Amino acid sequence: MVTGKVIPLGQGHMNGKDVMILNKIKHFILFISLCLSIIPCYAQEWLMDFDAMMEAKLNPIIIRTHNDSCFLEQHFYQDGNLFIEVPVINGMRTGVYKEYYTNGQLRERYEMKDGIRTDSTTEIVYDRDGNYAYLLINIEYRGKRISCRTDYCHGKRNVMFFHEEKPQYKLLAEYIFENGNWVNHPHHATPVKYANRLLRIYRKKWKQKFPNIEF
Repeated sequence: MVTGKVIPLGQGHMNGKDVMILNKIKHFILFISLCLSIIPCYAQEWLMDFDAMMEAKLNPIIIRTHNDSCFLEQHFYQDGNLFIEVPVINGMRTGVYKEYYTNGQLRERYEMKDGIRTDSTTEIVYDRDGNYAYLLINIEYRGKRISCRTDYCHGKRNVMFFHEEKPQYKLLAEYIFENGNWVNHPHHATPVKYANRLLRIYRKKWKQKFPNIEF
């Protein structure tokens, strides 16, 4: 028999510092959009649900089914729509983690084991209409971890870029697309000398990780 356990509001998993950081990110995105009169598609999607997501994280409605050691953990938005769903085994998140937008569309899914994401090298995020929002692959090059990300807008490839995150953020190369086709854009970042090598590695990893998605 399946039973439900509702965790009272106020037992959130975020603290004031987390909220302050996310609010700074939100305001930075809005500032850039005002300066450039443009805002990335995925940022638009994120901003639409920002307040509801913060409320759900700070004051979650959590339902745990089955028992205390093995259950399905579900977080809900304040309007009752599902926000996060993940199995928990022996107190640790283990299984498929799913996160949804306020409209019910899947935003992200990935595997977890013992509370840790099993594959930290790839990331797929969808937009509110079910199209790809972005695909990310982390690769190793000359002892450095480099993130390679492709952003989409309304289902079409919009920008592809490579960057280092440590010791500090550094943009290595950027490729801009219009209607899914590469264009020589005046705002391109100046690529590093080994950009073509990164692109070849990225293409190879892409075919391994996303064999059904056109590069």
